[in-house]
Amino acid sequence: NEKQYQQSRKWEFKLYADSVTLLSSHSNQYKVFLAGLRRRMQEAFVVHMEAEDAGVMANMVLGEKSLLNAEIKDLYRDAGISHILAISGLHVSLLGMGIFTLLQRFGCPRKWGACICAGAVCSFGIFSGMEISTARAVIMFVLVMAAHVCGHSYDSLTALSLSAAVQLLENPFLLWYAGFLFSYGAVLGVVVVYKTLKESGKERLEDEQRGQERKNRTFWHKKVIALKDTLCVSTGIQLVTLPLSVYFFYEFPLYSFLTNVCVLPFMGVLLSLGILGGVLGSIFPFMGAVILKPAGWLLAYYEFVCRLSGKLPWAN
Repeated sequence: NEKQYQQSRKWEFKLYADSVTLLSSHSNQYKVFLAGLRRRMQEAFVVHMEAEDAGVMANMVLGEKSLLNAEIKDLYRDAGISHILAISGLHVSLLGMGIFTLLQRFGCPRKWGACICAGAVCSFGIFSGMEISTARAVIMFVLVMAAHVCGHSYDSLTALSLSAAVQLLENPFLLWYAGFLFSYGAVLGVVVVYKTLKESGKERLEDEQRGQERKNRTFWHKKVIALKDTLCVSTGIQLVTLPLSVYFFYEFPLYSFLTNVCVLPFMGVLLSLGILGGVLGSIFPFMGAVILKPAGWLLAYYEFVCRLSGKLPWAN
């Protein structure tokens, strides 16, 4: 339904013009600065990475979809990991909490640090185009910082509901938009289903902790616990988004939860390399080339995992 889709993007009609003339421009200088930084980072990705990798990285870090290869986009979707292309909670929390932790180490008062982080995250939202998933993550993070400032506890389900209400008040047509439903469905899977799965084994984990000191845990024991946690997150997301995938795309990736287990643990590293490489690469080209090289290796690994899962029986 093209009309419904365009209304969800706030387009009320189409207009075809023979020519267009810009009469005046009153651009916000801060937005101009952010747009310039975004353009330079995009150029750094194009110069220092393979064309396909540059498109994926520009989409992940900048929200720039024009460079994304259609084949890679379909490959990620068929494997059930297309959600990593959207700028969402991971990006915002990585940036916001990273700045917050850094400010705390430098002795910045907690309330001032929370306000600065909230401003930085809002700037990042503007910088990346403030898509639906980005707006959701920004609103939820601002509520986290507000809880720090006011001395209240943070409830993720309340924050998720409030962010949805804010976006729907602004544009009710989003309620039928696939991107909106997938974005909130994925987080609902983490907030509700993941927590339920985790709490189901809570008593068993507490028994294990009584019999074994945390300090005596081996490296591999910690990794196994982390793997179980990732598997629960992936399962929670897939259980909620599965009906949406069937409804909108008429198919679903059978092994998506396993693909996500292979992919999600490295997302933090990939995004850190992308942001750092893009910023430094726009100033010091040599440093950009060095930092973005490992990011290319990770993207090659992602592609390998997606293609391998596609070759398994009944993959879709």
